[in-house]
Amino acid sequence: MGCGLLQRGLLVALALAAMPGGPAVAEGCTPVARAVIALSVEHHSLFVPMTINRTRATFLLDTGAESTILSADAAHRLGLAAHYTYSRAMLGFGGAVATGEVHPDSVAVGSFGMSGFFALVGAVRLPALEGQPADGLLGGDVLRGFDLDIDLVGRRLGLYAPVACDDPALPWGGAAHGTPARVSLARHLVFDVQIAGQTLPAFIDTGAQASFIDAAAVARLGVGEAALRQDPAVSVRGVGGSAGNAMRQHRFDRLDVAGGAWIGPVLIVAPLRLPDADVILGADFLETHRVWFAYEGRRVFISPQG
Repeated sequence: MGCGLLQRGLLVALALAAMPGGPAVAEGCTPVARAVIALSVEHHSLFVPMTINRTRATFLLDTGAESTILSADAAHRLGLAAHYTYSRAMLGFGGAVATGEVHPDSVAVGSFGMSGFFALVGAVRLPALEGQPADGLLGGDVLRGFDLDIDLVGRRLGLYAPVACDDPALPWGGAAHGTPARVSLARHLVFDVQIAGQTLPAFIDTGAQASFIDAAAVARLGVGEAALRQDPAVSVRGVGGSAGNAMRQHRFDRLDVAGGAWIGPVLIVAPLRLPDADVILGADFLETHRVWFAYEGRRVFISPQG
């Protein structure tokens, strides 16, 4: 399960101050690239390279997380002392995790340098790349300063200066369909999807290895407990490392979004109880869809991929 899902209620914990030429809103409707970064993908998790105090680090790309997190082990490896004066707790299926803050001297995402960066730090359990757990996760507090081009098939993450227009000139070869969105208090870019004729709020969580739907929403769609008991069971794990309760994977006929259809999606039915969404689209959705996040423009663009 993605870490982003588990951080609802997390307080703001990172300030991003762009260097000259950073992610200020671009003029017109043509996004200007700040960096195009190679994504590493393993077990449906997306990893981006970062440099912390001139030392290479690997972070999970997590559009579902409110804040950027550094693991306690990584903070120690990078020589960063955590300050717990204003400790916070991350809540999720895995329980509560005490956190502090770290203040690196220098930070870069790919080749793009940032200043004024501080992050939460805690004893979190994160997905691994080539057997090595990620050093942290890159969350919405940083990512919302850019327009994002997420291309899982091409293994690329593009960071662009935001443009605030309804029809930006995307650097894509194929057609893309846009849908209006809103930025929630949890820094999710929320938009509407349709399942079984009903409209449900959703967001894309790159930190989630699978897609989820709230159990209460499933009941409203007419899927009863007897039907769910026939579905396969699956366990999810939280940021604290503890396994959650067994949940069910239910196959729907289709999910309509941004003028297109995702045929036969399998969604994990879970008691999400999120204040802003009933559906979370994870890495399984990104395997067949290229996505553009326009936080400033309040839109999401989606293009099917083979």
